[in-house]
Amino acid sequence: MRSPMLLQVAQLARRSVIRTLRQPAVIVPSVLFPMLLLAVNSGGLQPATNLPGFPADSYLKFAFALPFLQGTLFAATAAGTDLARDIETGFLSRLSLTPVRPAALLIGQLAGTVVLAVFQGVVFLSIGLVIGVTPEAGVGGAVMLVLFMALLALGFGGIGAWLALRTGNGEAVQGLFPLLFVGLFLS
Repeated sequence: MRSPMLLQVAQLARRSVIRTLRQPAVIVPSVLFPMLLLAVNSGGLQPATNLPGFPADSYLKFAFALPFLQGTLFAATAAGTDLARDIETGFLSRLSLTPVRPAALLIGQLAGTVVLAVFQGVVFLSIGLVIGVTPEAGVGGAVMLVLFMALLALGFGGIGAWLALRTGNGEAVQGLFPLLFVGLFLS
């Protein structure tokens, strides 16, 4: 017999994944923007590889991890915005009348974020293979990179969900993206 908590998570995760997949306005920019930024940066910063001691012969190969990190920021914003939309539409109020546990709600909500991150990771790796960037660690390294991206999206998604719960406003969550983006570049 299944645990009620697992059933709740499964149902809410299914809803989250379907809702994420039905939003091309979330999926397309989360794949295109990081790749365009990589193309612009690697094109303009390629001469940096001529510096003594630069760790790669191609700036494209050096900076290829950036789309994975930027993609998780998009996933986090999507998670927070979706949760804020649930608050604004009263969905969470209706759920509060049911025996759904708060942890199940949060875990289920973040499932769409993780699925989006895995999709992004597979697309980024595929594009990397097409343009000549191969993981030095092989297939195992590629799998670990996608798993790391999913884990990072889960963490950033938690931040987005926290902000959604604190503000109940989708615009406030979307305002988080520029701050996270700047923080990414400063790190």
